[in-house]
Amino acid sequence: MPQRKERGRMRSAKLLVCVLAVVLAAMLAAGLMSAISPAPVDAAQETNEALALQVRETEMAFANTMAARDHAAFVSFVADEAVFFGSKSVLRGKAAVAEGWKPLFEEPAAPFSWAPDRVEVLDSGSLALSTGPIRDAEGKDTGTFTSIWRREGKGPWKIVFDKGCPPCGSPQKEADMQEIHKQLSTKCFNECWGLIEKADRTPEDTENMLLLADASLWHWKQRTDCQPSNLSVGYWQVSRVHALAGQHDMARLFGQKCLAIGQDSELSPFYVGYAYEALARAEMLAGDADAAKAHLSKARDELDAIADKEERDALEPDIAALEKLIAGE
Repeated sequence: MPQRKERGRMRSAKLLVCVLAVVLAAMLAAGLMSAISPAPVDAAQETNEALALQVRETEMAFANTMAARDHAAFVSFVADEAVFFGSKSVLRGKAAVAEGWKPLFEEPAAPFSWAPDRVEVLDSGSLALSTGPIRDAEGKDTGTFTSIWRREGKGPWKIVFDKGCPPCGSPQKEADMQEIHKQLSTKCFNECWGLIEKADRTPEDTENMLLLADASLWHWKQRTDCQPSNLSVGYWQVSRVHALAGQHDMARLFGQKCLAIGQDSELSPFYVGYAYEALARAEMLAGDADAAKAHLSKARDELDAIADKEERDALEPDIAALEKLIAGE
């Protein structure tokens, strides 16, 4: 009987050791797991920088689906009610976006790529904007994308809006700017001419006349179709308005520019003759009658070389008017 009791006590001790071992192992495992898997951070505690990094990485992963030719992965980033703007239509809903973009994944090589260069996130962590360049297969910038990402709770970011547009300096924007330059170069020239011919100019009219002449010339110089003859006329008009404003130095400066481009570009006698007319006007205003007469003599030489009657009829009266002014008539 004593031996049987001793065996019972030994079995109870062994059982207690086993139980303690299991409990200890569970406690160690729980501590280890908490060390390698920290508790999720509450969204309210996430910094804006951390949220922006999340969106940037999500956008890059989204873009990588195009490079990897993985249409299914692409669709996984799209929200159920997403709206994607195309060049000709708007795709509404995840299914429409998936179907509309599917052809872009059919070829072996990706037709384009994109990457974010700026990300902004609401402090609430619910909405974010991502934008950056779109590049063709050769890596050339062809546009700019703008995407709106949304996150509900602690779930993944999903794209809800997407739109592409031409990049700065794109052919379309350059064409638009060229059209603006064409319109304004002509509009400013004509309005300036109206003030030149105005008999009772006010000081404000004179100021506007000077500004319009400068603006017209500047817009002409931005035009891709600008020719030396256009610049010659522009320089002449600027010289003329400064002469009318009593500013002989500026009138002389732009008269010289008018003459230089006429001679360097070998323009017709009409343009060179008007350059000498502008210089004669500037020198007359400066009080140098001899220099004015010398310029008018050269203007007459150019006039004699003009074959076109309309051009002769335009230049001759201006030369004659200056000759009378110098003669005191």
